[in-house]
Amino acid sequence: MLTINMWFGGADSEENWATTSMLHNSIKNNWTLEQLNWKLYAAGNYEEWDGLTGVFVELVEKDESLLDDTYIKKWYYLSKHT
Repeated sequence: MLTINMWFGGADSEENWATTSMLHNSIKNNWTLEQLNWKLYAAGNYEEWDGLTGVFVELVEKDESLLDDTYIKKWYYLSKHT
């Protein structure tokens, strides 16, 4: 989750949050969206695109030994219970 414009006086509040990847958040770190020429998009419909969450769940359920990894276990739990 990146915070929009926090470094430039923006509030750390829900209306300034956006979901992104860790890579994009690192790039965004000290720049405004305008400086990067980036734009925000409305949230998509989860029914149309789940971000490959369904594939992740299927892969873990085919090989439950993956749940030995605490990082995967946390993501799997969140994917199944949200």
